[in-house]
Amino acid sequence: MKRLLLPLLAALALPTAVNAEKLCTITSELDNDVVIKMDAEYLGMKGRITYKDKSMYRITFFHMNGYGGHRYTISEDKDPDISWEDFKHQKYPGHGLAVFFVGNQVAKGTPVKDRKKGQKRMLMPQLGSNIWYNPKEWEKRTDPDNLKLINAAEGFFKIEGEKCKFPYMW
Repeated sequence: MKRLLLPLLAALALPTAVNAEKLCTITSELDNDVVIKMDAEYLGMKGRITYKDKSMYRITFFHMNGYGGHRYTISEDKDPDISWEDFKHQKYPGHGLAVFFVGNQVAKGTPVKDRKKGQKRMLMPQLGSNIWYNPKEWEKRTDPDNLKLINAAEGFFKIEGEKCKFPYMW
């Protein structure tokens, strides 16, 4: 009986471990409760901004054509059960630049010969104001959880997980 129980428990635990590997996380350096959970099935480009595991906003990252660089678009996550295939950002969503760093070096602008390994990080300088000035959710902006999120949005985010494959991150 004991011989059968151990493999059974291992088999039951395996799907949970595999699903956990699908996600990469982007955690605020100012408030560890503010986390962007990315779905690796979408190449790490779509996710949810959460506060204490409560989904608050959807975020989409995209790479600009031409010169390049990254931008994000956010919208409130009113229906957390809706799939990404059916989700549409609101008509005038918040959006801005996403600037990537490795350690304290700008990922895209650091010459190859000067690059040093370090923590992958991101800065979204307009994220806090996008959330504060969201015209569709004006009354929600002073909600205590929303204020914590706005405060954290002004700082750096740590990018963690092997599945986070943003370009220019050596």
